Amino acid sequence: MGRHDVLLARMPEELVGHARSVVDWLVGDFRDFGEVGQAELQRMLWIDLPNRWPVSAEEWLRVVEAAGQVMELAGRPSLAVIARSEETAEVLEAYARDRNEGLLAANAAFGRTGTSPPDTDLLTWARHVTAAEANAYDELQRVLEAAIVAGDYVPGAPGWRRRQQALTERWLTSPSRYFDGWRPIDVIHTQRREAWMLGVSSEREQRLAPVVPFLRDPVTVPEGEPATLVWLLNRIGDGVRLTQRGYLPPELAREADERFRWSPTPRPANREVDLSELMELHGIVRGQRLVTKRRDTLRLSARGRSVLLEPVRLWEAAALAWLGEHPYEVAVAEIAAAVLVREPATSAELAAAAHDVVAPDFRTRDDAPVPHSATEGAAWSFLRRGFALGLVADRPPGGRYALNALGRPAALTALRLRAHSPHEPRWRDCD
Repeated sequence: MGRHDVLLARMPEELVGHARSVVDWLVGDFRDFGEVGQAELQRMLWIDLPNRWPVSAEEWLRVVEAAGQVMELAGRPSLAVIARSEETAEVLEAYARDRNEGLLAANAAFGRTGTSPPDTDLLTWARHVTAAEANAYDELQRVLEAAIVAGDYVPGAPGWRRRQQALTERWLTSPSRYFDGWRPIDVIHTQRREAWMLGVSSEREQRLAPVVPFLRDPVTVPEGEPATLVWLLNRIGDGVRLTQRGYLPPELAREADERFRWSPTPRPANREVDLSELMELHGIVRGQRLVTKRRDTLRLSARGRSVLLEPVRLWEAAALAWLGEHPYEVAVAEIAAAVLVREPATSAELAAAAHDVVAPDFRTRDDAPVPHSATEGAAWSFLRRGFALGLVADRPPGGRYALNALGRPAALTALRLRAHSPHEPRWRDCD
């Protein structure tokens, strides 16, 4: 006889099958109904039922009613109310119209409950999670649910999201018995670093593993760096008028050349196109949304003004910008940065180190293997951005590029941010 057969025997005959499925899904043979939380029931009804259960949409509301009666009989009337709520019916109606519409409705409903762990400055939750992150997310949902019950915050009340975020960050950074005394944030980051190293090619792990020990702790941020980016943002300020062709004005190009000695000829430069480093910086500030353009005027965006006031954010924005924007470009730059952290290398050596590691994870738009020339171009782009940001030393004899005193901490910062960020699925388009 099963543990919950007595409860199931009290169910209406037409709902017994669905009720048994609810019981098996939520508690099985090893849990009690007292352990079932609000978020757990909502996830079953709003996510699992319409996406994973082998029942038709016409049967969803019968499952909902079965869940409501199970919760009543198990002594959890508040959960029965949630099962039968208008919100549950609306979410399932959205799924019946379109799966994506249903997912959006479910996510919005979870957001209103206040039990979904929010993104914070410490952690953005991944869509494709490791086991540790999934466990942490589930446990934190229970913590947030208990906080709501205790009155620590009331969803919908003024300031509730701020208090929810503070509680989340406190839980992430406190030793947890759930993780054998480790802080949840450290466990999540450890598994993310391990997942980050893996790829289609086993060589990726070999290339990245030597730098992983340096990625556990944040890098000390140099004040006022990178100087070239700080200078350009301050120079743009409230606005500079672009040329008719969209380039930075001549006076700004002359000032850049006088300050940083970028011109390849003895004659001072008068145009942005004469200074490849300035062109790279111009692309970086636009790509990172540090500036906005209206008509012929370029000025700092709200993000640009804010990072100028926060050296850590500016440094991290510059480090990530150094890696590039396109996924293939970033993947090549990760390997190139890891190589240069250990030793100088030519552009060709960086491309050779990256190609067999990165290319198997990508295909061209024609579903063909990525050509070596694409990797060479990405490696050279990485070096050009490094020159513009003042992170790569001038080319020495033999053509072996080296990181300067700022380049090493910038490379480690960029790799740390990548290793600890949510990861995209493999097999992407390189074009």
